[in-house]
Amino acid sequence: MANTGSHRIAIIGGGLSGLATAAHLHLADPALSLTLFESSDRLGGVIATESMDGFLIDHGADMFASNPSDALDLCERLGVTDQLIQPKIDGRGAHIVRKGRLVPIPDGFVLMRATKAWPIATTPLLSPIGKLRLASEIFRPANVTDIDQSVAQFVRDRMGEEVLERIVGPLVAGIYTADIEKLSLLATMKPIAEMVRKHGSLARATLARSRSGLDSSEKNSAGARYEQFRTFPDGMAGFINALVHSLPDQTCRLSNPVQSISRTDDTSLSWQVQTKASTEQFDQVVLATPSTTIAVDADSIPDSFS
Repeated sequence: MANTGSHRIAIIGGGLSGLATAAHLHLADPALSLTLFESSDRLGGVIATESMDGFLIDHGADMFASNPSDALDLCERLGVTDQLIQPKIDGRGAHIVRKGRLVPIPDGFVLMRATKAWPIATTPLLSPIGKLRLASEIFRPANVTDIDQSVAQFVRDRMGEEVLERIVGPLVAGIYTADIEKLSLLATMKPIAEMVRKHGSLARATLARSRSGLDSSEKNSAGARYEQFRTFPDGMAGFINALVHSLPDQTCRLSNPVQSISRTDDTSLSWQVQTKASTEQFDQVVLATPSTTIAVDADSIPDSFS
C-alpha cells in the first residue's frame, strides 16, 4: 500500500474482524489515520476470557488454527509468536454434555469423520439406531455440488439427525461460534465436501486416507487435531490484547455506537459517520459488524460503495 498521509479510515465494529482489519492497515501503512467505533464497553466481540474458581474460561473461540496460517502469520507480524502455546497432549479430548453429565467425544472422531470403529460403537452419545444411521453413511449418495448448503443440511443428509444434534453440531458450533443451520459448508469445511465429491462418502474417504497414512494424527484425536492449534497463556483475550496494543493510542472508541453512515455529497469520496457524540468525515469506511446489526436503506447506497 502506498503512503496515504492523512488518509482517514473508519472501522465500525471492535470484534476480531474489526481489530484485525485495523492491525493489518496499520502494519501496511502507519501513516493512516484509523478510528475504530465499538458500541459496547469492551473489545473482542464474541471472544472473551474470564478466570473463575482457578479455571481460565474462554467464551467463543478458545484456540485458533495454525493451518491455514493467516492467524499465525498475523501473530508473527505483531511480534507475539513467542507467547503462543499448544494444547497439552495429556489433557486433550473434548466433551459434550449429555443428560447432565460430560461425555467424551469418541476417540478418533474429527469434526464429522470417525477414524476408529470401536469408540463409535461403544459411545453413549448415540443410540443403536443413531450408530446404524452413521454406519450407513458409506451407502449414501454424494450430496456435494457447486451449490452451497449449510453444515447442518450436509450432516443431516449424510449421517442423520442424531449425529448432528449430539456430536457434530456441538463440535462445529463450538469451533465457529455460529449457527450450524446457517454456516456455509463450502466456506468453512470445503476439504470435507471435497472428500465426498472425490470418494462418494466420508467413510470411503477415511478408508483411503487410512491406507495412505494421512489419518495417523486424526486417529489420536477426539474432536479436533490439537497439534494444529495455538492460543495464549491468558486465553484468546491475549489475541485481542495483542491486536489492541499494536494500534496507536486513541484508535479505539468504546461505548460509541454509530448511528448513521452517509456520503457527504454526490461526487465526493468522503463518508460521514455520525455517533451520539460527534459527526466526522472519513475517506473510507469498513463495516466489521454482523450483517444483522446493520440497517441500510438500499436505495441510498452509491454504486461505488464497498
